[in-house]
Amino acid sequence: AAASALGQQSSLPPEALQALIALAKGSTKYVRRAAASALGQHSSLSPEALQALIALAKDDDWDMRHAAALALGEHSSLPPEALQTLIALATDSAEYVRRAVASALGEHSSLSPEALQALIALAKDSAEYVRIVAADALGQHSLLPPEALQTLIALAKDKNEDTYVRHAAAKALGQQSSLPLEALQALIALAKDEDRNVRCAAASALGQHSSLPLEALQTLIALAKDKNENVRYAVADALCQHSSLPPEALQALIALAKDSAEYVRIAAAKALGQQSSLPPEAFQTLIALAKDKDWKVWGAAAKALGQHSSLSPEALQAWIALATDESGEVRRTAAGALGQQSSLPPEALQALIALATDKNWEVGRAAASALDKHRWTLYRLLPTLNRKQIALIYTRYLLQQRFDQSVPFYIQDSTLCFYNTEGLQSVPFNHADSEVAFKQAVQQTQQALGIPPSPT
Repeated sequence: AAASALGQQSSLPPEALQALIALAKGSTKYVRRAAASALGQHSSLSPEALQALIALAKDDDWDMRHAAALALGEHSSLPPEALQTLIALATDSAEYVRRAVASALGEHSSLSPEALQALIALAKDSAEYVRIVAADALGQHSLLPPEALQTLIALAKDKNEDTYVRHAAAKALGQQSSLPLEALQALIALAKDEDRNVRCAAASALGQHSSLPLEALQTLIALAKDKNENVRYAVADALCQHSSLPPEALQALIALAKDSAEYVRIAAAKALGQQSSLPPEAFQTLIALAKDKDWKVWGAAAKALGQHSSLSPEALQAWIALATDESGEVRRTAAGALGQQSSLPPEALQALIALATDKNWEVGRAAASALDKHRWTLYRLLPTLNRKQIALIYTRYLLQQRFDQSVPFYIQDSTLCFYNTEGLQSVPFNHADSEVAFKQAVQQTQQALGIPPSPT
C-alpha cells in the first residue's frame, strides 16, 4: 500500500524515492511489484532506481520481470544498460513479458538496430497478442527499414493469420511515410478481406497516403459501397486526403454524403470540401446536407461549402433560399456560407441584410460578420434599400466611417457618392422617390443617434 501511495505522487523527495528503491529490493513479491510500478510513474529515475528495475528484470519470477519491463517502458529515453535489459527480455519465456517489451520499445522515438531486430522478432512471435503489440510498435516509426516493412507485409498477407494481427499490420503500414509497391498490394488485398475490421484498417491505411496508384484508388472507391458503415466512413475519411479526385471518386463521395450513418455523411462532406473544384451535383449534395437534421452534418456541409470562395449561381441561389429557412441554425449556416464568398450579387447581400436583423442573435451576428467582408459592395445597394435597412447600414458602417473621412457620402445630381479604398464611387437613384426616402432614412437615423445631419 505504501509503494502504491508513493507512486501516485508526481514528484518525491529523495527520502521517499529511497524508500521505494528499498521496497523494490524487498523480500515480498507483491511489494516489489508495487514498488516497480511506482518507480515507473516518475518522469526521471536516478541511477540507483534504474539499477533496482534492472535487477527486477532479471528476477526468477516472470511477474517481477513483467513489472520491470512495464516500468522501464514508461521512459522513452533509457541509458544503454536499461535498454539492453529490455531487449534481452524480448526472448523471455513468458508471453506477458515479451508483450510488455514490445509495447515499451514502441514508445521510443528512435530505435537502435538491436532494438529494431528485437521488435521484428517479436512481430513473428508464437503468441498472437505479442505479434499485435509488436506490429503496433513498429507502426510508431514512420521510416522503417526494408526488413521491418517485409515483416509487416508478411503479417498482412498471411491468410492464416489472426484478423487482429492483420489489422495491426495494416495500421502500421498506413503510418509509413512511403510504401513500396508490395506493401500497397498487401493493403489492396486486405481491403477485400472477409473481416470488416481488417477492411476498415486497410482503407484507413491507404488514406494516409495522398498519392495513390489507380488500383489503390479504385479499391477505395469499391469499398464506398461496403455493407459496414465503419468501412464506408474509413473510405470517406481516406478520400479526404486528396484535393483533386477523378469523377468516379467524386461520385462515390456524393453517394457517401447521402449515407444512412451520420458520421459517414460528415466525413463525406469534409472530403468534398477538400476538393479544389466541384461539379454542380456535388454542390447540390452539400447544399442538401446543409438542411440535415443533425447539426454536425449541416455544420460540416457549411464548412465544406465555405472552403469554396466561388460558388456556382445555382449554389448561391440555394443558399439565398436557405437564408429564410425556419431553422435558426440553417439561417446562421447560410449567412456563414455566403460570407465566405469573395464576391456576392445584390440578391445575396439583400438576404444578408435581412438576416442582420434576425430575431436570433447568433444569426444576426453571422450575417453582420458576412456583411463586414462586403461593405464596399454593400454601399452600392443603399439607394435600393428600405428605411430600416438603411438605418442598419448607416449605424454599423457609415457612422464608423464618419470619423475616418470628413464626408463619407453625399448626394449630387440624384447620385449617391461615397469613398472607398479605390477612391470616389457613385450610384444613381432609380427615381426621385427613392432619393427622398434615402435622405429621410438617414436624417431620422442621425436624429435618433443625436448626431448632426450629414451635408446630403
